[in-house]
This record gives sequence, structure tokens and C-alpha cells, in this order.
Amino acid sequence: MRTARHGVGPLLRLLAIAVLAALLATPAAAQMPDLSQMNGRSLPAPDAPSGSATVRVMRETLGNNVVGQDVTLTDASGAVVGTRKTDGAGRAAFDGLRPGTAYTAVAVVSGERLVSQPFTQPSSGGVRVVLVAGLAAGTSAAAPTAAGPAMAQGGAQMPPLSQMNGRSLPAPDAPAGSATVRVMRQTLGNNVVGQDVTLIDASGATVATRKTDDAGRATFDGLKPGTEYSAVAVVSGERLVSQPFTQPPSGGLRVVLIAGLGSAPAAAPAVAARPAPPGSITLGTQSRLIVEQADEFVEVYVLADLVNTTDGPVSLPSPIVFTPPAGALGTAVLEGSTAAALDGKRIVVKGPLASGPTPIQFGYRLPSDTGRVSIAQAYPVGGPMTSVIVRRQGATAVTVSGERQRRDTQLEGRDYVLVSTSAIRPATPVDVTITGLPARSRWPVRVALSLAALIVLAGVVFGRARADDDGTAPAPARS
Repeated sequence: MRTARHGVGPLLRLLAIAVLAALLATPAAAQMPDLSQMNGRSLPAPDAPSGSATVRVMRETLGNNVVGQDVTLTDASGAVVGTRKTDGAGRAAFDGLRPGTAYTAVAVVSGERLVSQPFTQPSSGGVRVVLVAGLAAGTSAAAPTAAGPAMAQGGAQMPPLSQMNGRSLPAPDAPAGSATVRVMRQTLGNNVVGQDVTLIDASGATVATRKTDDAGRATFDGLKPGTEYSAVAVVSGERLVSQPFTQPPSGGLRVVLIAGLGSAPAAAPAVAARPAPPGSITLGTQSRLIVEQADEFVEVYVLADLVNTTDGPVSLPSPIVFTPPAGALGTAVLEGSTAAALDGKRIVVKGPLASGPTPIQFGYRLPSDTGRVSIAQAYPVGGPMTSVIVRRQGATAVTVSGERQRRDTQLEGRDYVLVSTSAIRPATPVDVTITGLPARSRWPVRVALSLAALIVLAGVVFGRARADDDGTAPAPARS
């Protein structure tokens, strides 16, 4: 077995496309990207002008853009390269940057100093950087501390989990009267799945109890504006209680509860993997199938989560195998899928699987020179609805089996179709048919190959004739 890298161009856009899908998904499946993971990071923008970089500044929540904010770009020595103001979308644009040079973006928002991780300008295309203010404070009304969070050398540091624990964040884009409580264990992203979370009011009376989903989130709705609530969860005997929060008149709230902060993860005793109970491994809510067009092929990327719904690691009775459809070319495991390996043309997961989601990501190509392509991608385990995202050009038409909802959207000037499907059943393919693709006839290739063969043949004949003229051919036998 081996793990391969998929080096095709559209791979650079997968993160942005997946985030877009999460934002446009229906509420039952939507999961907001974790801004603390995005903060200070850079993302290649191959379609942007060479030598360019854009820095987007937001406050606490996605889409809460900071307009008219000064952003400064510095080089590796700390010298100022330029300062720009953010536009209506919260973006400050820089150009004329030198390829191979390291830069850092800096902004001071309401007294909070934001510093990106250093990024190296690529030889072609540009870079996009995100800076998010207010993540450590927990609420936009909180005053920044005098010192602020410590910064790593040359880049931003994630806020300590102890500062995030029990805090609430406004979610202006969430439905009014809603609150989501995310429960994690010791580390960011180690979600606690199937956990009971109880919401109580100021008197201590229970308002409702909900279970966390695959992303560790319990969702409450119908909450009354101006009312004070607290979230409570008991994880492995540890009682977690959020700080009281007041429901806003519009939008919702997000709350974080983190278990196990009293002891470092390394100090916890190792837990032996037990056999996975039947039905305990499912497909996660953030699974995606992304299709990009590339000359005479379409490039298909399968981004899936295998979710272990138990509270500990499990071993698998047999490997979980993803099989690309017939005719797939260049199958490869994408970087970051540490639990998956390539075995021939199959993607194999042997386990053990930790509690919560395990990302499985791979890609392949299918010929599309006829103008039509059919993708029948089966999943070895079942799960909730997924999303199919197809780049659309010209007269491209997309049909998806089990379609429940679709919408058109744009990303970086490209048109995409986003289709939400019904629940996935094990070994039942999600059928995607795309028509209206650019058709390219194969006869020019055949003619070129024929001409090449004729040239080679003529060269052989001419070479033998030259040999005969020079008298180097073998003499006939004498009688």
C-alpha cells in the first residue's frame, strides 16, 4: 500500500470550495468553519494576479467584515512593505509582491494586534489571508486585555482552550432564537459525539436536552430574546457548565464546552481499541463530492468523514474500502488522510479509528472528451445527506441521484452547482451525470499518431536504401 499526493491544480481550491459548501448547506447539515483554525492562515489563489495578496479582516464571526481597517504587510526583516485599507468586503489588496519572498500581514483591531503566519509569495497566482479579531475575548462587547494573547514568533497563536471553554460567541448569520453548543475533549476538533447537552434558564429549570451530532454540536431553537441561559454537559463524569449567556434579539449564539482540560492529553492513560459495534461507523455530515473540469477530463474529489460514534477508539473487523468508479484514472489519496492508503485503485482504511470523525479524502480523473461523463461513486458505510459540487461552464447540466435541493453559486469568479442529496446507503452509488462538457474529437490525435508512424516507417525504409547505395548491405551469396 502507499499514500500518494494529488498534485493537480484544482486541489488548491478544495478548502475554499468545502467551506463554501458548508455555508450554503441546509441547516440540518451545515457546519460553520472553525475561525480559530482559519485565523492567520494563508491559502493559494492560483487564479489571482501574480504578485498579489488579499487580507480579509473579520470580527468574531464569518461575514462580520471590518471595513476601513488599516492592514500592513511586512517582510521577513520586519520592514513595512505597504499599508492598505479594507474595502466593503473586509479585504485589503496588495500587488507587486516578489515571488519567493516571505511576508506577514498585521492589523490592530480595537486594540487587538492580529499577526498572520508568514507566507511565501508563489511564482504564479496570488495568496489569500484571513485575520479574525475577538476570538480570545469570546464576545464583541468584551474589552481587549492589555497584553492580549501571546504571539508565536512571526505568526498568530491559537487562543488557549481554557479561554474558549464555556464562552459564547454571537452568530448573526444563524437563525433567530437558536444556540449551538459544541462539546470537545481536551483538544480542538476532538468532538464528543452523541453527548447529552442540557440548556437551563436563570432559575436552573431545564429548557431542553439535545444530543451532539457528528461535529460535536447540540442545536437548540425557539429561545426567547433577552432571556439568560446556561449550557450543561457531563462528559465521562466531568460536569461542564458554560458561562450564562443572554439570547440576542436577532441571530443566534455558539457556545464551546471542553472536557479534560484539568489534565494534559499526554497524561491520560492509553485506551485500547475495542471492536467496533455494528452500526457504530457512519458517514459524517460534512462529506463532499467535488467535480472540476480539466481539458479532456473531469477531476473528482471525494472528501468524506468516517465517524466513530462511540466514546473511544475502535478496531475494524475488516477494512473499510472506497472504490472509484470504472474508468477512473490516476487515483490518489490526498494529503491529510493519514488513516487511508492506496491499494491498487482502492482506498483502504484498516483502523483503528479514534472517537469522532476521521477524514478520508481522495481524487481521480474520468475522461470527458465526448462532452458527457457519468460518476457512480459508492460509499462503504451509510450516513446523512451529502453535497455534490460541480463546476459549471457554458451549457453544463448536472443530474444527481437522490437530489433534495440545489442552488447556483460563485467562488473566485467561477460558477458552481451545489446539490444536496438524500441519506447515503452503504454500497449504493451516488450517481452524478454531467452533460454539455466541451467535446473534443479524437480524430486529430489518431491522425497525429498515424503520421508519426508513417514518418518512422519512412525513416526505416530510407535508412535501408541509403545502406544499399553505400554498399554496406550484405552481398548476395555466390552460387
